Amino acid sequence: MLETNPAIDKEQLLKDIETAKELLKTKNNFEKFINSQDFKDIILDGLCVKDAAQYNLMLNDPFTNETMHKQAELLLKTCAGINIWIAAKRHMYENAEISLREAEDMLNGTDVKD
Repeated sequence: MLETNPAIDKEQLLKDIETAKELLKTKNNFEKFINSQDFKDIILDGLCVKDAAQYNLMLNDPFTNETMHKQAELLLKTCAGINIWIAAKRHMYENAEISLREAEDMLNGTDVKD
């Protein structure tokens, strides 16, 4: 978030606003995608729950060969990565919204130098 400064540079505020708006253009599509039933069914529930459970069992199976073991580990890491990616994107959008509000408030306030 933006620091309070008695003499805010108007040009920098305008750049900050444009940067945040550009980033937020993708927010609705992202949310629509990750909240879609297909994404939930195929990726979250299918891959990261059902398939991951099977691969997790393979990790503990003494008859699983090394190649299958590595594939199981990779799949589980992929699922963790997907969840981290979703959380990071949401955090990024939240920060952009806050920064946008703060920059617009500063721009509309006093003590902004041209």
